[in-house]
Amino acid sequence: MEENLADDDVEIELAPIAVQITYVQQLFFFSPDSRDTQEAVASYTDFDKRNLANESSLAVAVNNLIALKGPKDVSDGLRKLDKLIEKSDGPEKFQLARGLDLKLSQKQREAIYTNMVLLLLHSNKMDQARELVGALPGMFPGSLMPVLLQAAVHVAAAAGHPQIAADSLAKIPDIQHKPATIATIVSLKERAGDTDGADAVFDSAIKWWSNAMTEDNKLNTIMQEAAAFKLRHGRKEEAAHLYEQLVKSHGKAYEKELKPLPGLKAIDVDSLEKTSGAKQAEKANPGPPPDPERWLPKRERSSYRPKRKDKRAAQIRGSQGAVAKEAARSSDTKSNQPANPKGASQNAVQSKASSKSRK
Repeated sequence: MEENLADDDVEIELAPIAVQITYVQQLFFFSPDSRDTQEAVASYTDFDKRNLANESSLAVAVNNLIALKGPKDVSDGLRKLDKLIEKSDGPEKFQLARGLDLKLSQKQREAIYTNMVLLLLHSNKMDQARELVGALPGMFPGSLMPVLLQAAVHVAAAAGHPQIAADSLAKIPDIQHKPATIATIVSLKERAGDTDGADAVFDSAIKWWSNAMTEDNKLNTIMQEAAAFKLRHGRKEEAAHLYEQLVKSHGKAYEKELKPLPGLKAIDVDSLEKTSGAKQAEKANPGPPPDPERWLPKRERSSYRPKRKDKRAAQIRGSQGAVAKEAARSSDTKSNQPANPKGASQNAVQSKASSKSRK
């Protein structure tokens, strides 16, 4: 069946798939300066400006866009999330607008509220952050994220003592290895001038995530942040070691980011990889061993047998012409002899008589 839909209607129908593809592109690289991340930001921004997606897909796109930008544009992020989060008079003080509570999963709703709290902290709106954080445990019972956000609010309140705030966060076992907690502790220790302590936090987190048997492993994210931190503070060898590990674990992805060499435009690398390499030498043939007497002349070898002489050849004497003449004479004499035996005897008698008369 064919449906005559307008282009805008087609885009609305395909919006969930387009947002999912952009999200995969967002996760393709961890660096915020990579080409895939920039393309993801452009795609999310286009969704928001054109407003063609359905409400749930648009909410996911806006939240992912805020997560990608981070604290770069706090006011714009707060303005976008204010359209999604509303205060209510019911038992829950906050709810999502346009019935999104029923259209989004719990993890998606939790991500929206989390980004809202973080933006409030970045904008130094402590009262609003405390109010929202206080309502999250009832909205998401059993989730660790409200506990983490409450700790972040307390840390922000104690920002005048960064070392104390960092130590307080590090003592919470449930969240001390989370990427957000690690980033907060490192930032606080840097502000307090404890560079070695911040570096130790990264090393401990890398060791913990290397041994963690979880599906949602954050090792690569923490390694990249640790490498950037070490490079920023002059620890180039340690940073190079971490970058080498990252490249080995994501070699194919980093290879696509490299620019092609100008001299290799006409070369098809894929076809070269499919062709066979150099031919290997054939294995030795386990046949019979070579003759050990192969270096001796043939007459001196034990297997030598001289040729036999032809006896008929020994009877022929003289040159080739003489032999032919003798054969011709013998044939003539045989032809001159009579065939009658009586005539032969008479001739013999006559010859004898004549010989006597001569005597």
